[in-house]
Amino acid sequence: MKKIIPKIMIWCLGLLLMPIVIILSFELLTEWLYDEQELPKNYGKVQAELHLGEGKKQPLIVALGGSEGGNSWNASAGYRKFLNERGYAFLPIAYFGAEGIPDKLDRISLNGVHDTILHAAKNPNINENCIAIIGVSKGAELALLLASYFSEYKAVVGLSPSNVNFTSTTNPMIKISFPLVMNTPSFSMNSKALPFVPASWKAKLKGLSGDFLGFYEEMLTNISAVELAAIKVENINGGIFLVSGKYDDLWPSTAMSEMMMERLESNNFSHHFEHIEFDGDHYSWGPSMVKVDDFLSKNIMSKNNSNCKQLH
Repeated sequence: MKKIIPKIMIWCLGLLLMPIVIILSFELLTEWLYDEQELPKNYGKVQAELHLGEGKKQPLIVALGGSEGGNSWNASAGYRKFLNERGYAFLPIAYFGAEGIPDKLDRISLNGVHDTILHAAKNPNINENCIAIIGVSKGAELALLLASYFSEYKAVVGLSPSNVNFTSTTNPMIKISFPLVMNTPSFSMNSKALPFVPASWKAKLKGLSGDFLGFYEEMLTNISAVELAAIKVENINGGIFLVSGKYDDLWPSTAMSEMMMERLESNNFSHHFEHIEFDGDHYSWGPSMVKVDDFLSKNIMSKNNSNCKQLH
């Protein structure tokens, strides 16, 4: 009997460790097999649907969703109606996770998203000199990256944003986000990977345990990678408004927003920039949309801004 009990304990321990061993082995296998030089299928393609309000020369509000993929903003009929009634044109965009566009959040093309926006802005009822962009979570990361590379954006809103280009969060062989992370970035430009913050094994193990906040916080300890992958928000050609949750348990959006505020201050940023922290989690930014509207009104719809003056 005394010999049987240790054997049972060993077998139980083996059974408990087996799922972890299988997952880690699969991670190693997929990283070894994955061709990081080959661009994802449908690279550079996005889905967008333009919703026009009344009047001529309408400012254009572009909206980008997060890591859920698809076009979540397009489903928000209430917000779309609100913007149209305020005199804005609205362009929600799906940049992955829908038919005919990239399946996964892996090296999404800044050029593809930007070209789609400029094409929509050519509509005769839109003021192409007056484009604002709103992003949520990974969409905020994308919005800030776009505005840092292209001067056409005159205002940026980041809801639960990131201050860096992070690693891709989807394994290329199966549709799982954590912790199976590949060594490619979420976003790219000119068909080339942008500098990004990679996921160390310590970070991946935290993701495996369900500690997503720890997953991102661990990546941010890689100071050299963070410096290279930091979004150059000081290059943005307009106002910046950041919103973060005090109890964000997905990633440290408040800390990352403050890093961007410090970067803007140290670079003597000439446009308006602001960060508000709300009493909620990653997804509780809804009530702050009143302040977002105020920011857009002052920076986009304001009649003091001749480039963004709407004509009736």
